[in-house]
Amino acid sequence: MAETGVWLHAADVTLAALQRHVDPAIAAFDLHEEGSSWAQHLRIRARCTDGRELALRVKRCAGSTFGASEVEYYTRDYVDLPDAPLVRCFHAAFQPGVGYHLLLQDLGDSHADRRGQAPTLAHGVSLARALARLHRHHWQRQAAPPAAVLERYLDHVRGGLQAIRRDTGLAAL
Repeated sequence: MAETGVWLHAADVTLAALQRHVDPAIAAFDLHEEGSSWAQHLRIRARCTDGRELALRVKRCAGSTFGASEVEYYTRDYVDLPDAPLVRCFHAAFQPGVGYHLLLQDLGDSHADRRGQAPTLAHGVSLARALARLHRHHWQRQAAPPAAVLERYLDHVRGGLQAIRRDTGLAAL
């Protein structure tokens, strides 16, 4: 497989492919496939030559439905944001009409899907702060959009701000 190729199959994830993108050197690894609504995931437990173990995840999205935006998110948009509130990305590749893959740090042992849990104010504020850092970084790197575009966006989110004010009692938003 070429270095720029997209890892669409578990067989594409080889020891040599991982070693090109992860430091320290990997001696061996185990791989477990998982599905999701929009992607396929490979959970990897890599044993390094120095004795450490790394938890990695390959996210694969195949087909022409997916554009390059998530790959660019990790490889272009936030690479220069210190301590970005993002999962560490070791490698990413995109091919138009084929799809993309991301080689990420796997946080599955310490983070969980929260769909079944009621949101808390602390969690919501933490998410809002992280998103604010990402948005600030993004918008400071380019000119502000035209007023009409900004108003269209604000019109879209105003209803959500009203719900946040109502549900949290934070009238200052």
